[in-house]
Amino acid sequence: MGLAAGGGHSCALSADGTVACWGLNGVGQLGLKRTRAHPTPETVRFVRGAVLIDAGTYFSCALDRHDVLRCWGELGLNGRGARGGTGLEVLHGVHSFALGADHGCAVTVVGQVRCFGSNVRGQLGVGRIGVVEQPAPTVAGLPGVRQVSSGAAHSCALGVDGRVWCWGFNAHGQLGDGTRDDRNAPGADLGLSDVVQIASGGHHSCALTRAGTLHCWGRNDAGQLGLGDDADRTRPERVPLDAVVELALGASHSCARTRHGQAHCWGLGEGGRLGYGDEADRPAPGAALELTAVLALAAGDMHGCALTEAGPWCWGVNDGQLGDGTFEPRLRPVPVAWPTAPHPGAPTPPPTPPPTPPPPR
Repeated sequence: MGLAAGGGHSCALSADGTVACWGLNGVGQLGLKRTRAHPTPETVRFVRGAVLIDAGTYFSCALDRHDVLRCWGELGLNGRGARGGTGLEVLHGVHSFALGADHGCAVTVVGQVRCFGSNVRGQLGVGRIGVVEQPAPTVAGLPGVRQVSSGAAHSCALGVDGRVWCWGFNAHGQLGDGTRDDRNAPGADLGLSDVVQIASGGHHSCALTRAGTLHCWGRNDAGQLGLGDDADRTRPERVPLDAVVELALGASHSCARTRHGQAHCWGLGEGGRLGYGDEADRPAPGAALELTAVLALAAGDMHGCALTEAGPWCWGVNDGQLGDGTFEPRLRPVPVAWPTAPHPGAPTPPPTPPPTPPPPR
């Protein structure tokens, strides 16, 4: 995707494979040698030829055209990190990936899932909790997978057949299996079909079907599920918004892009993270943001960003992650400044699904 939003920083991917990041940088999450905050984009010099990017709470990662996943910041790898303007090669043979609070999951080129980072709630899906040494092991029990998503302490996988599985922390029903029991490995699928995209926020997740319908589950204390109330859901429920083509979930809010190029956000409004000019919570999708021709979305812990034909815009809490050159919170979208980095341009098209692995002999 063209944009990524983390805990207190953001990143953008240019059409030429260049990555730029901005915002908080206390543990090197911007990929720069000095760890001061940067309120405007700065090029990540050690990244070349990137095709996908994402941001976790305190780290960032980029996938290059050689299928190598490189990360920087505080990775949750048993204290290992990659500060001082260098990246750490975490996995090879990667097709796509997604980052959570302090863990991440990747789909390999043969359709397997491998997760890395913290495993205190079983979010790596390897059948146990606690430390899991590198290299990241394969998550067992899944068929061919096309996409993964990572939340604060849970993970989900989308199969090439359109089904969804989740594992990890489940106190709010974010695994969608009808229980609140943690799982350290994938169980039964969630009963969804024809799903084409999944996304995970802090403690909730959503799935988008081929028909453009949206289904969400998990924590809902601020209305982040978009169902009109604040009750958690332990199974997926339909959200009243149609023609959706992209999802972006933050810690306690959610956003969606429609085929008309509009962006809608709902959930916790504190700090202006919904972008509507106020701090009111919104328990259901309503009017679109005051942006047109939206091409891509990203949602962080307390902010959001959108890439439009006119360039990137961000809104919400601002420790530099809005990229407008200030540290002032913004209740409405403001344009990102680009003094040292190229314009991100149109988002990178999503990769084709990896081939389905052959059945075991």
